[in-house]
Amino acid sequence: MHELALFPLPLVLMPHAPLTLHVFEPRYRQMISHCISYKLPFGVVLVEPAMQFSGEFTDRLAMGEWLNRFENEGDEYPDYLPHTVCTTAVIAEHVQLEDGRFLLQCVGGERVRLTGLSRRSPYLVAQVEPWPAEVTPAAKAAAVALTEIYGRYWRAVHRATGIEQTPVDLALDAAEMSWQLAHMLQVDEVRKQEWLMMSTAQRLRSIITAIRAETQTLPKEAPHGSHVGPWSWN
Repeated sequence: MHELALFPLPLVLMPHAPLTLHVFEPRYRQMISHCISYKLPFGVVLVEPAMQFSGEFTDRLAMGEWLNRFENEGDEYPDYLPHTVCTTAVIAEHVQLEDGRFLLQCVGGERVRLTGLSRRSPYLVAQVEPWPAEVTPAAKAAAVALTEIYGRYWRAVHRATGIEQTPVDLALDAAEMSWQLAHMLQVDEVRKQEWLMMSTAQRLRSIITAIRAETQTLPKEAPHGSHVGPWSWN
């Protein structure tokens, strides 16, 4: 168990995924400066309005209890609540502008589970424990099925558009494949948070369902006599 500075954002970062950030708030400039100086990662955690919090009720209670141990210093909590599972962000490149803002290029590190808060101000610092992805026989079987369905999807795109596509190659490792597609698919952040919290097998199966549903929306063949522009992953 160790401490991790948190950057609450309206997005979910998956392990190994790229993330570009523009950091302009003074407290987060301070956080990033500390992380850069000591070569530390920070946590990118999904934050939602408390009245619309989509996490488990027990997680909502836990986060509320942790926050209430500190005085409210005029910050956005507890009107907004962070989730209790997030991904570390490793700073790969950074530029600090003359006015103190940071431009960051980050990559997702490990998935972690919050076990408490050490600090609330000027930014959240949490106690976290690693939550590594496991690769079971069920996950390996789901990865094989997903590889086939992924290929089927792009063949369907070709039929629907008449344009040959060059899909991104899938990772061979089941866990890596699950994180890769969880990042690539354009779904809402609540769904992504659900994927982040699933086991590898569950995540792969859920992604299979999402790709199958997307495939069913595609036309069976390209429109006749009209040009169809380049297709994007949707």
